[in-house]
Amino acid sequence: MVLNTTSQYTTTVTNSAQCIDLRSDTVTLPSAEMKVAMSNAILGDDVYGEDQTINDLEARCATLFGKEAGLFVVSGTMGNLLAIMAHCQRGDEIIVGRQNHIHRWEQGNYAQLAGVSATTLQVGSDGTMNLEDIEEAIRVNDSHMPNTRLICLENTHNYSGGRILPLEYLKAVHELATRHNLKVHIDGARIFNAAVALGVKVSDIAQYGDSVMMCFSKGLGAPVGSILVGSRLFIENARRRRKIEDYSSIHAFYKDVRSQEPVSRTALRRAEATLAGVWENLLLECMAD
Repeated sequence: MVLNTTSQYTTTVTNSAQCIDLRSDTVTLPSAEMKVAMSNAILGDDVYGEDQTINDLEARCATLFGKEAGLFVVSGTMGNLLAIMAHCQRGDEIIVGRQNHIHRWEQGNYAQLAGVSATTLQVGSDGTMNLEDIEEAIRVNDSHMPNTRLICLENTHNYSGGRILPLEYLKAVHELATRHNLKVHIDGARIFNAAVALGVKVSDIAQYGDSVMMCFSKGLGAPVGSILVGSRLFIENARRRRKIEDYSSIHAFYKDVRSQEPVSRTALRRAEATLAGVWENLLLECMAD
């Protein structure tokens, strides 16, 4: 088997031998069940609240995460951006890890599109930011400075090798934020993996975030789609931000992929039913080796 590199991200196989693609958990393909669900989906207009398939998914995810409401979005990057826009006003500031996906891999969109600045902190090998560093980074009430509004966490932490943030740490950050009247957003792209590893429900993790984003395409098999959950007022605000004319290109792309929602629903069902088993099988294989 010969592999030819066609770009910095992709390779092609020059003969008929099968190649297992281990570059990322995002390159998984939809299952036959997902394709059937997509072809049988009953679609409506989400702007008018008439897409019952999307409505059901958003409600299901909100319940699963222990939140009041949910918002289906195209990608994790879009979900994180909308969370920042909903929590912050232009000119506000977020606290985020230098190695967090929001800061490192999302093109600084919080500055480009939301008009928000960031204080970045070093992330330890365990995926956490030091609590004292977080507290020290919170701005005092001074007209010369931006207002700190939001602390952004990532669980699991991708750049730290998929490290899982302990519940005790999440609780401590949430308590710190509450003392300073700040909000906490959790980039939970792979939060199901964290829940399985900790042996807890997803809602046990999500309780420490005022908002949480989760990706259906990260190890769950869906080709596209993420969910943003939080309070009803927060989701109304995020939905409004999605519709702002200045970001119409984001919204237009979203409307083109609504038919992918049934795939996300199938991925969610599979995650709830089988992800723990996948982890157990992997652990057994590692022990056998």
